[in-house]
Amino acid sequence: MNYFLISTSTLTRKSGNIQSMNKELGIVIVAGGSSSRYGEKNKLLELIGNMPIIAHSPMKFRNLSPDNHIVIVSNKENLNLYELILSKFIMNNSFSFAIGGNTRGDSVYNGLQYLKNFDIKYVAIHDAARPLASSKLMVSCLDQCIRKGSAVAAKKITDTIKSADEKLKIVSTIDRSTLWAMETPQVFNFADILTAYELVRKNKLSVTDDASAMEASGKEVYLVENKEYNQKITYPWDLPLANFIYNSK
Repeated sequence: MNYFLISTSTLTRKSGNIQSMNKELGIVIVAGGSSSRYGEKNKLLELIGNMPIIAHSPMKFRNLSPDNHIVIVSNKENLNLYELILSKFIMNNSFSFAIGGNTRGDSVYNGLQYLKNFDIKYVAIHDAARPLASSKLMVSCLDQCIRKGSAVAAKKITDTIKSADEKLKIVSTIDRSTLWAMETPQVFNFADILTAYELVRKNKLSVTDDASAMEASGKEVYLVENKEYNQKITYPWDLPLANFIYNSK
């Protein structure tokens, strides 16, 4: 795989901890989804502001820590296109690419395998389809991971949650007082999350996020409450709202 150079202006560092991480920090940006719920278009090529979604998260993470190792995990057919886009929008900093797997978990694992080539102590895993995760949230997660070994962005559930049967008849109302909706970034000690995903693969477990892999390995996982917009772009109607929020900042 060819690795290429990319660059951005540097944001003011909000944390001395982030500066101290630098080359110890790896970042896996998951961009290998099929966009099946979005329709025929590749949602990561849609524009927020004047920039494709695929470029937003790499730019923010690079700004936070210019010496970190960022690997973008994508399906093979999009790698060259994503490389071209990133080279256009972000210049003079290196990004790497890895080929995604059949599931999100497989894709994350492939990204972690690439990062084994470096002396990585912490890793942030982030969905490319969450382009508006704030720098403040990223810093909060990175800071907490240094202190506690894990940090998962999450929001409290505010809707009423029901359980229903196969006929869509309500079975029960679930107490929402302890329920949280998981987001990304999800940040962990590198050795812990790598071991967790190796266990997941060995036991053929199905996990929908990285915190679940850590839970399966018996590790404690701590949340970081996020009160800002961090919606995953999933359906076509998510895009106008994301653009509205982006343009209102």
